[in-house]
Amino acid sequence: MPPVPPTGDEHLKLEVAAPPGWSFVAGDTIIGSIVRHAPIRSPDAKVSLALVGRARINPELDDFSEFRSHTCYLLYRVQDALFRGPLHHAQDSEEALNWQFSMQIPSEPDQTVIKEHSGSESFIPLDDPWHPGHHTFPGSFFSSRKHLAFRTEGFIEYYLRARLECIFGGSKRTMDATWPIIMRHPVDESVNLQTLRQISAMRRIKSWSLVPGMKDPKKTIRWSRTPEFYFRVKMSYPEAAQIDNPQTIPVILEIVPDLETSAPLKGTLPRIQVNWVSMVLLSSCHLARERPSALPGMRAHRNEVHEWQYDFGLDRLFKVFDTPLVLSTDEKGYKPFNMGRMFQLALRSDGLVAGTRLLAHPATGIHPDFASHDIKHCNRVQWTVSLTVAGEAEEVTGSGPLKLIAPA
Repeated sequence: MPPVPPTGDEHLKLEVAAPPGWSFVAGDTIIGSIVRHAPIRSPDAKVSLALVGRARINPELDDFSEFRSHTCYLLYRVQDALFRGPLHHAQDSEEALNWQFSMQIPSEPDQTVIKEHSGSESFIPLDDPWHPGHHTFPGSFFSSRKHLAFRTEGFIEYYLRARLECIFGGSKRTMDATWPIIMRHPVDESVNLQTLRQISAMRRIKSWSLVPGMKDPKKTIRWSRTPEFYFRVKMSYPEAAQIDNPQTIPVILEIVPDLETSAPLKGTLPRIQVNWVSMVLLSSCHLARERPSALPGMRAHRNEVHEWQYDFGLDRLFKVFDTPLVLSTDEKGYKPFNMGRMFQLALRSDGLVAGTRLLAHPATGIHPDFASHDIKHCNRVQWTVSLTVAGEAEEVTGSGPLKLIAPA
């Protein structure tokens, strides 16, 4: 079952007073009308409206699969009193039947309609009633993955459902119309965007070219071993970044010489050139799946993980330099290189920008971190640094968590 699409025709249709693509948050009020153009004559009719929010895991089953779809409702609010009574709309009527409505989105999920979960299958701790996941609506979300002949989908959706129940032609009929509602993810205001995370790796360069003026080691050799330069590559970046926040993201590269460096190189700093730095977003979506257990009445649970990556295109900025980018030094060592400040890096919903230039278009959307009972989405960032140290090439790769915050 895919997410609910907009449905409706002359028999019943929803018209929402919002421009295309408009999004809502908890507490907003949705206004609009339920409309019928087709003629009708009924001695008893009822018009109702429901606001539904749900998370759904939907595997595409084959003959060998035991996994089953399941749904966790977050919200189910009904207005029954829009209309009740005899209903007549003539064939030649120029005006449509129209029932206006105003539906407020609750401030938090309805705990009475949320499906029961066990602690082993819920991504929200059930023993912590103060956890924000119990009190906030996750935003609209969709993830799909196909592996061989098997596809799984996970989505969080919100929609309006209008319903007309009537006696028509001697029998009872029910007609529905739906309208998807886009909900924005809540903004996590508890996170400090200035807190930096650091990942690091130790590297070694072993070469006679490390020694200044050493052109031919066979003629000028004074040491029994080839000199070695040990250094630590440190990459600092924010623990959290807010999407569509124009604030510059600090991304700092540091090279720190290590004490294990060979004696002949003590007190000297080899020339280090930064060739390029790449930044790749690694996103993963975890879906709680269930299947029948070998024990009667029990269910087995296993998480399905959808993974994808998006290259932000940061390395493209290093191709514009006319001269090599060499780390400057002072009496303390190599100076930190803040490429976030140099390039004015910021994260938008459509990708990483340098100033106003979008570096690359994502094949999939960039989604903030969130967790519901059945679906959890999280992000990491992978860095690759290409260096040339005293003429010797070296690449360093590392990764770490990056919490993405929803736009304000």
